[in-house]
Amino acid sequence: MYYASFGILALILHIIINFSALKNIEKNKAPVPAIRYRLFLIAVMVYYVSDICWGYLHEQKIIPLVYTDTVIYFFSMVVSVLLWTRYVVAYLDRKGPFLKILTYSGYAIFVFLILNLIINFFYPLVFSFNEEKEYVPGPARYAALGIQVILFVVTSVYTLFIVKPKDDKERLHNSAIGLSGIVMTIFILLQTLYPLLPFYAIGLLIGTCIVHVYVAEDERKDHSRELNTMREMAVNEHNESEKARREQLLALNTEKELARRDELTGVKNKKAYTELERSVQNNIDNGINYLPFALAVCDINDLKLINDTDGHVAGDEYIKACSRMICDIFDHSPVFRIGGDEFVVFLRGNDYTDREFLSEKIRSISRENTLNGEGPVVAFGMSAYVSGQDKRVSDIFERADAEMYLNKKTLKDLKATC
Repeated sequence: MYYASFGILALILHIIINFSALKNIEKNKAPVPAIRYRLFLIAVMVYYVSDICWGYLHEQKIIPLVYTDTVIYFFSMVVSVLLWTRYVVAYLDRKGPFLKILTYSGYAIFVFLILNLIINFFYPLVFSFNEEKEYVPGPARYAALGIQVILFVVTSVYTLFIVKPKDDKERLHNSAIGLSGIVMTIFILLQTLYPLLPFYAIGLLIGTCIVHVYVAEDERKDHSRELNTMREMAVNEHNESEKARREQLLALNTEKELARRDELTGVKNKKAYTELERSVQNNIDNGINYLPFALAVCDINDLKLINDTDGHVAGDEYIKACSRMICDIFDHSPVFRIGGDEFVVFLRGNDYTDREFLSEKIRSISRENTLNGEGPVVAFGMSAYVSGQDKRVSDIFERADAEMYLNKKTLKDLKATC
């Protein structure tokens, strides 16, 4: 139980020390080195478990189970080496032949040991058990450990002496990775000399502790700070976006917009409507979830008749009366005069909420004035913006304009019956 007890201790310490790194992380948010380091830690856990089982089963001389566990032991060992090389390559994040060689070396060791484990079922290249049920290392085992020694030595030399760090923090991180490689080299050599002692597990534990303290924890903190910064930026951008939308609606009350008034009626002119239409269209094109709104098109009835019979002064007074009626009914929305007898209302807020009631109100007043033969008469049409369906502001305008012409015909037919 001595051999297994050390593996149990190593596994417990491994989980405690690397708990934050072992927790589930979102692949689309975590950096590649963090993802690969977590996979390496998981492989190390599997190795510890197989090492624990090996110690107990070997002591009990349960050879079939020992054999199976020994295969798992070597498999988890070589997988951890492969994942370690992939982590180092991702962490260094540099281009050059060395990192390619390091990657290929990790895969080469993996393929080499897997092939030998398969052959081992027929011929004992990696390990075997003698008649006394004692573990006997094979030549392929020594070859695999020897290749690992070379791999860790080269990695240590590269990170300690060849690669040029960008700053002091990176220099410390590189030194920690190089030191962990030296530690693994020492304990692999000890494992080679003493196959029945858990030196490889000791090396893994010390090596991962070094990387955790000086590299992984720093990287995790840096990543957390980056995420917090990104969240703050996203919140600020959201607030700015909300502010921009409010400003677009409130812009009609600024001094700049006062210069865009219709001289006769005092409402906004065609230029102001064109600017608003362009602003709304830009938001739709950019996929911004624009505030709900509707467009109403109003056309003055009988203006030409009044101009021809009573003169243009009377016609201007009639235009102003129609404008006042539109503004009184839609008193929470901007009104634009875009032609001689044509107005557009940009319904928003309470007017948008009450749009059906207000639409019926203006139509009702126009019907009564038509029947009475006096007062402003305005043909009216209205259409609301449908998010996800309407791609152009002009589409909304055209729907409202078509509805206005239907109402205009209704009013003319009503007048003809009077």
